[in-house]
Amino acid sequence: MENQRGAWQLGDLKCLKDDETFPHKCVESIVVAGKSEDCFKMEQIIKRLNPTKKIIPVTSADELLGLLNFYIPDLLIMDMQMPCKKGVQCLKQLREDRNYDELPIVAYSASHRPSNNKVALELGASLYFEKPEDEDHLWNILINLISKDWQKKSEGLRTA
Repeated sequence: MENQRGAWQLGDLKCLKDDETFPHKCVESIVVAGKSEDCFKMEQIIKRLNPTKKIIPVTSADELLGLLNFYIPDLLIMDMQMPCKKGVQCLKQLREDRNYDELPIVAYSASHRPSNNKVALELGASLYFEKPEDEDHLWNILINLISKDWQKKSEGLRTA
């Protein structure tokens, strides 16, 4: 199911089976914005998947916005509950700026409120997921996110 901006739902992404090869070529640079422990965990998982990925962890919305003024990654993974300025405010600010129209923004939250998904997608997130408790589930989510060819979104392709 797509939102107004043509975003994907997590269920639209292809899941890799254990015996499939991970396609490392789609996303080369990733910014992970959120609590430092979340950034660290995601960075460690992504580095285990592919050590050549460039991962830039940021721990506040202000730090993220400052970084994006001079560097736009292939993918932004952003906590909706970032310290100081909330991810909701940051996402809204990014989507109001035409310079970030093509930036895939994946929002996540540890909160399991159903409204979070709706709010994130309405504000322009490309995708939303609830942060899983177990590392295996997070591993699978990250595999799907970084193997997706986000640039083909405009062509209507919906799977990795």
